Amino acid sequence: ESYVFKDINFNIPLGKSIAITGPSGCGKSTFINLISGLYTPTSGEIRISGFPFQNSKVITPNNDIWQESISLVMQDIYYDHGKIKDLFSDNRFDFDKNKILNCLDKVSLKEKIISLPNKLDTNLSDARVKFSGGQLQRLTLARIFFKNKEILLLDEVASALDEKTKGIILDN
Repeated sequence: ESYVFKDINFNIPLGKSIAITGPSGCGKSTFINLISGLYTPTSGEIRISGFPFQNSKVITPNNDIWQESISLVMQDIYYDHGKIKDLFSDNRFDFDKNKILNCLDKVSLKEKIISLPNKLDTNLSDARVKFSGGQLQRLTLARIFFKNKEILLLDEVASALDEKTKGIILDN
């Protein structure tokens, strides 16, 4: 049998960062999909805080449900409906405009958004508004900053960003 992963065991202390690196196709995205709960292992188990990770019901040290405490940014980002402001709130009627603009500023996207005719009310599917791959990644990162989750999983998050923009975002 061929395995992507076999006999993996590791701990990530609360508040620490790790990087999973390797050549293209080695399983980095699969790893992120497994620990975020998007994939289910074909054998073995994933344990979070010592508890088996099943059906997203594992509780984190801060008493949050595991998947609700994760912000996940994948390599490919698609937004095909809704307004820009909708990305920042689960409650479409109550959002903090200043907080959104602050998060957009952290990823060097505030000026682009406020220059749009409908600003935060711009529909993401609007054919007149074209976002580059890097701008979509920055929009997603702004959303991540806004949500401020306990766990952040990034999968090639800066793949479409230039070096200057990567530096600005890492500084924030």
